[in-house]
Amino acid sequence: MRLTVSILIALGIGILCPARAQLIGVLEQGDSTVLSPLLDKLSYNFFRNPDSTVIYGEKLITIAEKTDNYPLLVYASQLTGEGYRGQGNFPRSVELQLKALQLTRKQNDRLREAYTLSFIGFTYLQSGYYEKSLEYLLPARSTLEQSAEWIQASFTMSNIAFCYTSLGRMDSTHWYNAASQRLWTLGDNADRRKWALRTLIFTRLGNASEKEGKYAEAASYYHQVLANSLRDSIQINITTGYKSLASVCMQRHMDDSAIYYARNALQGSEMDRQKIASIDAAKILAAVYKRQGNEDSAMRYLSMAMELNETVYGPDEFRALQMLISDEQEYQKKLEMEKAGLQARQRMLLMVVIAAALLAVALIQRRNNRAKQKINQQLLEQKATLEKTLAELKSAQAQLVQAEKMASLGELTAGIAHEIQNPLNFVNNFSEVNTELSDDILAATQRGDMAEIRALAADIKSNQEKIYEHGKRADAIVKSMLQHSRSSSGSNQPTDINALCDEYMRLAYHGYRAKDKSFNATLQTAFDPAAGAVSVISQEIGRVLLNLLNNAFYAVDRKSKSQATGYSGEVKLSTRRIVNKVEVSVIDNGDGIPGTIRGKIFQPFFTTKPTGQGTGLGLSLSYDIVKAHGGDIRVESQEGQGTTFTVSLNA
Repeated sequence: MRLTVSILIALGIGILCPARAQLIGVLEQGDSTVLSPLLDKLSYNFFRNPDSTVIYGEKLITIAEKTDNYPLLVYASQLTGEGYRGQGNFPRSVELQLKALQLTRKQNDRLREAYTLSFIGFTYLQSGYYEKSLEYLLPARSTLEQSAEWIQASFTMSNIAFCYTSLGRMDSTHWYNAASQRLWTLGDNADRRKWALRTLIFTRLGNASEKEGKYAEAASYYHQVLANSLRDSIQINITTGYKSLASVCMQRHMDDSAIYYARNALQGSEMDRQKIASIDAAKILAAVYKRQGNEDSAMRYLSMAMELNETVYGPDEFRALQMLISDEQEYQKKLEMEKAGLQARQRMLLMVVIAAALLAVALIQRRNNRAKQKINQQLLEQKATLEKTLAELKSAQAQLVQAEKMASLGELTAGIAHEIQNPLNFVNNFSEVNTELSDDILAATQRGDMAEIRALAADIKSNQEKIYEHGKRADAIVKSMLQHSRSSSGSNQPTDINALCDEYMRLAYHGYRAKDKSFNATLQTAFDPAAGAVSVISQEIGRVLLNLLNNAFYAVDRKSKSQATGYSGEVKLSTRRIVNKVEVSVIDNGDGIPGTIRGKIFQPFFTTKPTGQGTGLGLSLSYDIVKAHGGDIRVESQEGQGTTFTVSLNA
């Protein structure tokens, strides 16, 4: 097993494998006959095959969770997250690393926490979130330096330097690159991680020179990267060297060299399944071939880059990563609130102790004929305490109401993001193509090829029409949301109830899907053409629709997950005009509401959802909103069959 540990540390470059003590802790708390083979396979595939890393890492996570093995769970989450990062699956990588971060903070394990912060920062760096990356890398740096973890600290400093390079803050870049080199020299020369890390330092130095336009200097650094990587036989670093040289050769118009290095980088990245390197290499090849006028090759590599880019940076991955960022921010807020709550309880305990002391004083003073004054004083203090407690309860209730409103806003935002992302993707893609076609027209103009110019101009015009079409679509979505924003001033406005229902049904569905991608349900609408316009505050009625639809989605989702086969969730939204009223109904075929609690569902803070999944304010707020509009809301339900909520509004 000692051989396995040493291989893990060597291949992991420290950067990617925590300290030796962490692996020892893993084996001390687990069955080595089970863990050793998995660790052997993980060590062999790490830096070679991200797919295998993920497979064996997930197995280790399962074992760790079943055996409650804290060191193994942290270690497996870190390495498996790195495997997902290598695949280009940034959301899953961040999710596992955040899980490890929460574990280390619960254990107050500062060193493992620092390693995990460094991993998370590296993942955000590769996904292009440089400011977010610095939020994790900078705190990790200080702990690693204090712990004399020189190699990991050097790695972290080097990544901080790259973030500043990408942000164009070159003074900070040079400072952190120098700090990374200084810490590298402090590392143990017998530690093989040190020599693997050297290639990364040369890469970052080359990145900085290339950013400043010092291409010859950058090429010199990149040649050192390639030479060291070939010597150490680390395929990922070899690919990095080829890709970096291809980039700087392209900048220097050394097209043949750029093609040679980019092809080698593409071949290497496909072997080790590094999608990001494949994207960069394909983009370089497309640009060079286009500059040479080889349109077929340029288009082939551009298509390859776009296809890979969609799998790594597509709208679903972007939205998932954004939600993880939001979840982490909410988790930090929760920790702060818990800390504040603990301090409040401590203050309350102190007040109790003080009150007890005052009571003892009052009993002693009663012997001296001053009992009445002390009792009155005690009553005054108790009154003040009760008034303060009442104020705190009112404040807590207001915070919960605000939390429910913010939850509705989150659902709405997720839906809007989904709606507007598609036309924006079209606009961006066709704009990029038009830019390339414009370059082609300039080239054709120089050749005097009028037939080619006319063909390219026709293509640009066609693309421009598509840009205009999808731009108008995005504009319509924004104008619609601005119209809702203007109508939230507190005054009723005539609102097309059918259009409002249709819009919020789509937003609610996309919002629920953003939280749970496995969720599916059949959506049906039955809108009465005679429903017409209703005088309401559209944003408030929209919040009612969001709450009712989210409850319906939750009901069919829970029933779907509790039944093996034969069930298909359905949610129907309908409108109907009855004389001078309009009824809006939300119907689902979930499990229904038991008769014993049906009368309580509109009460504040009453919920049937598990702890942490609901505040019990959604239906209560909806009830108040409908009543404020002079309307009525009622529920009909059959256990095992489904539920119907009907909102009646004055037409």
